[in-house]
Amino acid sequence: STKSTKPHFKDAIKDIVGRQVRLSRTQAGISQQVLADRCEIFRTYLSRIENGTANPTITVLAALAVNLNVDICEFLKELSIWSTSPDGLTFEVDPNAITCKLNPDYARAYSAQSLPLC
Repeated sequence: STKSTKPHFKDAIKDIVGRQVRLSRTQAGISQQVLADRCEIFRTYLSRIENGTANPTITVLAALAVNLNVDICEFLKELSIWSTSPDGLTFEVDPNAITCKLNPDYARAYSAQSLPLC
């Protein structure tokens, strides 16, 4: 059997998310250690997210977004994925057609209660 050279869907998403997390963090002027501490995750885990080798949960992405003061969709903004369904139809997922905002009340509730989002 031959191995496909086509990038795997999951790997492509992890790479995109990782690049955007790193970009948001560096633009905010925050070190990996500071951000990891704020999210109550290990710095090495954050490093793996940024390098595209970890598959973060939605709660970790929400914590990162809150602590970086960005819309969670920032992490997916360069996502434009072409996929082929079992019946052979090709479709595109366009994140610009999706609205996803983290409710500020949700973020404040967690901050006020000092509960980890991670």
